[in-house]
Amino acid sequence: MNRVYLAVVVALSLSACGSAITSKQDAANAMQRLGSAASSVDNGSGGGSGFSAGGTVQGKKGTATVSMNASVSGGSTAAGYDIAFHGYSADGNNTYDGTLTVSTSVNVGTNGVQVLYKMKGNVTSSGEYNSTMVVDITETASVTSFSDHSGGQVNVTLDGFVTADGSTYTWNNEAVTVTASKS
Repeated sequence: MNRVYLAVVVALSLSACGSAITSKQDAANAMQRLGSAASSVDNGSGGGSGFSAGGTVQGKKGTATVSMNASVSGGSTAAGYDIAFHGYSADGNNTYDGTLTVSTSVNVGTNGVQVLYKMKGNVTSSGEYNSTMVVDITETASVTSFSDHSGGQVNVTLDGFVTADGSTYTWNNEAVTVTASKS
């Protein structure tokens, strides 16, 4: 499941230029970065149709304490994470402190894959974006089938809000545009 999410993260990576969050697009970019850091705490342990794991993950900087559970049923996979970031950086550039609850579900159908990624918590970031954020947002990525070699498509929507340094940015199942990251 995490490999599917990581493939989506690569497709969704956004470029940012290091500043406070001052727009809805900045907030969307910051959520992608936070989601990438959150997904990096899964070290691939566990297996079977369900598992629980926990511990401390060493980043390129700092640590993240995580407890995680996952389950598989039919064509769906679900995972939940409770993460406490302690100066944690997965990429050496973006650093996080605070707590985040993440739930991920992956639904595989005959026409593609749908990934729902929900984040809720209070996190301070430094690096590309320097901000204190209250997050309650769901990212949905729908990937159409590539089996017919016509190219497929990734559609991403956001639903929820991000409050960054006192400004609130809200999405109501809105489509977002993404481009490849430089890092």
